[in-house]
Amino acid sequence: MTRKFIILVGLLALLFTAVPVLAGGWVVITLDSLPEDLQADRPVAISFMVRHHGKEPTHDVSPFLTATNKATGEEIRIAAEKAPETNMPNLELSDIEIEALIAFLSAPYETGKAADQTHTCAITQPPNQPFNPPAPYSPGSPYEDHFWYGSEKLWTLLPFDGLWRDLPRDEAGFGQKVFWWREGYDWREEPLPTLTVTARRLDGTAPSFESSEATNGFHPDLDSFMLTGVTIPTAGCWQITAQHQGQELSFIVQVSP
Repeated sequence: MTRKFIILVGLLALLFTAVPVLAGGWVVITLDSLPEDLQADRPVAISFMVRHHGKEPTHDVSPFLTATNKATGEEIRIAAEKAPETNMPNLELSDIEIEALIAFLSAPYETGKAADQTHTCAITQPPNQPFNPPAPYSPGSPYEDHFWYGSEKLWTLLPFDGLWRDLPRDEAGFGQKVFWWREGYDWREEPLPTLTVTARRLDGTAPSFESSEATNGFHPDLDSFMLTGVTIPTAGCWQITAQHQGQELSFIVQVSP
């Protein structure tokens, strides 16, 4: 059980440091004590106190433990329940849950390297013959680290390294704005273009993908453009596909946590 104890202490350390940061110091968590006698087939009970501004105990909270797999971006959450005798949060982990957490958190180090060896994300590269969009758009990309990709009927702007990194993130996943163009598109005449975006993960399974309704926009560097907001549920290798007026355009990017 020594390994389980080390993992458990590590998780509790993360719990300690994460809550004050995320809550801006609004609450402080203190453990009553660490479990001393870990035994197989017996749950581990962890009781702690939540203090408002580090002073008065508060019951108006619903704490939970979050573990994130850095290789996949996936998360597990275990909610704490209130102990009947004290009405304070109590986190109880079964033997199976501890084993599951160990396996889940070990994945980036034990299986991540193997996954990298068996799968390489074939990110979309600039074509040998660069695509230059029609006027009034800039023949070359307006940004030195991106390139135009597609055809006059439908194109987009992609990073040379194929990475979507440092994206804003919430419970649904990683958020990204994707710009699209077609010859003759005018943002004032077509404020809500009929453009749909789908996606699938190429290096593993993933929850459902979300895309907002397309809208319009204008910027001096980009001229008229169509815009969609997408939510990528996990990190990984993703194929993004847009359909617009009978045209389809796909590309592959690596979403980095």
